[in-house]
Amino acid sequence: MAKDHVPEAQIIERINRSNLTNVIGVGGTFTIRTQPIAGLLGSELARLYSQGVSYAVLDALQGKFLAQFIEAERLRYANMVAPGPMR
Repeated sequence: MAKDHVPEAQIIERINRSNLTNVIGVGGTFTIRTQPIAGLLGSELARLYSQGVSYAVLDALQGKFLAQFIEAERLRYANMVAPGPMR
């Protein structure tokens, strides 16, 4: 989109409306991770920047990933807890 000179605000709006489930859902439901999975590696962010993607777009992309990652992890761990009162 940046290569096609789509306005920054339009790219950010599309990122905010996107669902990144396939990016963060790589570990599976019952996989226990000791470190989070990066949706975009720092080197990929740097490559995108060198190709003309603005900092604002990269920030929006990373922010969307982190928000969705946190929500996915919250739901995953909430579903692992046994229902009912603790004994």
